[in-house]
Amino acid sequence: MGQIIAGVVGVALIVFILFRLFGRRGPKPNSRELAITVWAAFGPYESVKDAEESLRRGIRAVFGESNLNEHADWINGHVKNFRMWETSGTFRQSIEFMRRGLLLSAVGPEFEAACAKYKENAKSDALHSLDKITKEFGIPEKEARAMRASIDGSMPAQEIHEVIEAGQKERAARIVRSIGEDLLNSSLDEAANLRGFLQQLSREFKGEEATTPETLGWIYVQCFKYANDKADSEPRFAKNFHALNDAWEATIPKDEKELYDVMPYEDIFRDLTGNR
Repeated sequence: MGQIIAGVVGVALIVFILFRLFGRRGPKPNSRELAITVWAAFGPYESVKDAEESLRRGIRAVFGESNLNEHADWINGHVKNFRMWETSGTFRQSIEFMRRGLLLSAVGPEFEAACAKYKENAKSDALHSLDKITKEFGIPEKEARAMRASIDGSMPAQEIHEVIEAGQKERAARIVRSIGEDLLNSSLDEAANLRGFLQQLSREFKGEEATTPETLGWIYVQCFKYANDKADSEPRFAKNFHALNDAWEATIPKDEKELYDVMPYEDIFRDLTGNR
């Protein structure tokens, strides 16, 4: 309890000192004072990680990327305090006390310029992370550009939505077709059993067999969703389908199964029907 009180009092003292020293003048150019004032402007912070990353970005905004290591000890000193506050349960309160004091000097052209640089760096970091993710998951170039546009504003919002939605629908259709091809072409008993189950449903409800990968894959996705949604009201159907499906999935090579797992069947159903 004493540690918690000491932590809060310590932060309150920092706020008081900052107010008396700096009043409403802006922070010094090219200074750590400027960097941490920029950090304060982009709060609040919910975790030590968020606060630390923002503090590093504040240093980058003021001193540049190449000089980040020169301020490592200073950053680590603040992070140590953040962690102490987190341990004592006073993280949010202490951070807010600190931010309020620092924001008293959040004025001036140097502060505005550093904030603009901070935003530029944040956008650059977000785009770099996005490029890494889209490359890792093999997102088509057009869809990847639309995702970038949602960050850099290079495309109207409606166009971004349409491109991403079309990409999701195309990806869903590709997975459905792949499932149908596997079921139609496999000579394994497990595939034949599930295929027979699906074809029986097709004859009963559509009056014909599913003869293309697209139609058979679509019936499969519908059955998967129905079996999950109606597990309580249609337990027999759900049990039969899952038993056949589990047996078939056990025969699928791991690398092929991973293609299906990229998008949950519920998402495939949603993207192909538009039912969100």
